[in-house]
Amino acid sequence: MIRKASAHGLGHLIAPYDGKSKQDERESGVRLWQEDIWKAIIRSFRSSNPLELPLNWREELSHPAVSQYAAATPDRLDRFKDFNLDKPYAQQVKPFNFLLEFYAKRPDEMARDGLLTSADDVQKQPKPSAPYSRDPYSMMARIRDRVSGAPVETRWLRTYAEA
Repeated sequence: MIRKASAHGLGHLIAPYDGKSKQDERESGVRLWQEDIWKAIIRSFRSSNPLELPLNWREELSHPAVSQYAAATPDRLDRFKDFNLDKPYAQQVKPFNFLLEFYAKRPDEMARDGLLTSADDVQKQPKPSAPYSRDPYSMMARIRDRVSGAPVETRWLRTYAEA
């Protein structure tokens, strides 16, 4: 029995499966997918190899991790100054726009996956964002680096399991 679960470290992510609304909070105090992660941690702790935490029991955990946020402060809007440069106003990220933020792989993950060929390639790490949608995966083709505006391939994105 989980007496007091926490979404700490997971609460910023959009639910990858079931329980996507706040009303779907579990008795443990977190959403279904977060409770499932806690149960996996407990199973791992009780196993013969407690340092191994398999997160491949749900297909959705292999999807790119994504959060919703708003360009609601000058600092958050400033993240898009290079992206907005030379774009007509209608195509710019504007104050209070809602966006989706995907997470790029860390340099060690990129090296492991063969995405880096030299130390200079670390500068290639994208800062992936997309327009907001209630279905984040419908926006996969529209993920862009918020600095350069270049498309970001799925292979550069961290999954829920990695995050």
